[in-house]
Amino acid sequence: MSKWIDKNLFDKYVENKEKEQENTNKTFIKRTENVWQTPAAGTATQPEIYEGRFLPDPENVFTSKYYYHMWKSGDKWHFAFCQKTWDFNNYCPVCSVTNKLYMGTSKDKSLAGNMKRKVRHVSNFYIVSDPRDSRISEPEKKATGKNKIYEFPDKVDAKIKLQLLDKNEGLGSDIFDPGDDGHNFILRIKSTKPDANGKTYPDYSDSDFSRKSSAIGTDKQIKDIMEKRYNLNTYIKSLETSKEQIVEILKSEMLYELVKDELQKTSLPEEKEVKEVNVKKVDNETPVDKKEELDVPDSIGDDDDLLRELENMK
Repeated sequence: MSKWIDKNLFDKYVENKEKEQENTNKTFIKRTENVWQTPAAGTATQPEIYEGRFLPDPENVFTSKYYYHMWKSGDKWHFAFCQKTWDFNNYCPVCSVTNKLYMGTSKDKSLAGNMKRKVRHVSNFYIVSDPRDSRISEPEKKATGKNKIYEFPDKVDAKIKLQLLDKNEGLGSDIFDPGDDGHNFILRIKSTKPDANGKTYPDYSDSDFSRKSSAIGTDKQIKDIMEKRYNLNTYIKSLETSKEQIVEILKSEMLYELVKDELQKTSLPEEKEVKEVNVKKVDNETPVDKKEELDVPDSIGDDDDLLRELENMK
């Protein structure tokens, strides 16, 4: 294994991915300039093509993920970080609201469907080429040649899992290796054909890791790139929504009374803690009446449109 990859931590990472794969069939923001702008799709016949290298973060975390709630109410978007990101025993008021709505009228169920928990994966990603740079005149705003935080959907994570779990043909740790043994990830994103409502979605099916290995630079250049990686836990922690913000959102939606009593006896991050971006391990929240929770299935559809809205909310 390459000198750039910690074998023990990588093996532990693969073990976690194997556990995730075992559970696949079980159905149960504040974005910064460090985040790569969500890659746009091409047409149904001509993909938009991006290329880069996944890298472990400074703590040798290869990829991570977070849960969130995001829905549109009138002309306004609401974003709420889900505390189940840290532990599924944690209390999330929006999850609780969603569970209660699912037991209500058809209108309530429809709202619950919009508000339900969604998932996003994150990793460090060194950008080899971004076609959008050709339309940018300011060099400092171009993405090519920079390491960014890449937020990606389950469809891209599935491409990573394939390389990790295929013991015979998979590339294993090489997909995270910045050196000569490493392999770039080539994002070929088409648009699906319009559905009955005229809506199209990004199609990642042609995306794959390059079969040709290559280094992303000289040893000196790689060392410089590796020194500019971002701590994924710090980034995810920065997305947390304070208790005050949650209350404000739920009151504006006239949903606060559904969880008022629960919120009063449950600890959530305060405004000050969110601003300081505390990276210490989050203590488990006090669970509330677990027998009442239905554990509504996560949204596993593509949510690139939501990520673009997050970019607009900066």
